Amino acid sequence: MTKKKCGTYRKPENPVTDELKEKYVKRVQDTGKLYKSADDLNTTYMTMRNHRDKDPAFDAAVNHAIEVYNDKLEDFLDSQAAEGNPTAAIFRLKGQRPDKYKDLKQVEQTGNITVDFQMILES
Repeated sequence: MTKKKCGTYRKPENPVTDELKEKYVKRVQDTGKLYKSADDLNTTYMTMRNHRDKDPAFDAAVNHAIEVYNDKLEDFLDSQAAEGNPTAAIFRLKGQRPDKYKDLKQVEQTGNITVDFQMILES
């Protein structure tokens, strides 16, 4: 008995038509996910990326879909913050005012630091 070779099987991709591009844009607008949107339509992210590079109108439509998704996400966070969800409020403030609400960053010193201590003893 011979063993079958194991390997990854990839279904043939759907041809990239105007209809597929429209479905991809709609999917990205609904989910905000470029890779998953392509996979759900039986194609790959790189295939869609290549078509975006060749078709400026398609690229602009995908970028617009991402912005629409981001706007919906902001609206959701706003509604959650209004309902008293402090985590949502924090995320919105960080997004709206990053200079004021940015996370603290750790800084590492690589050179020498000299500290002069004087000890005063009371007698």
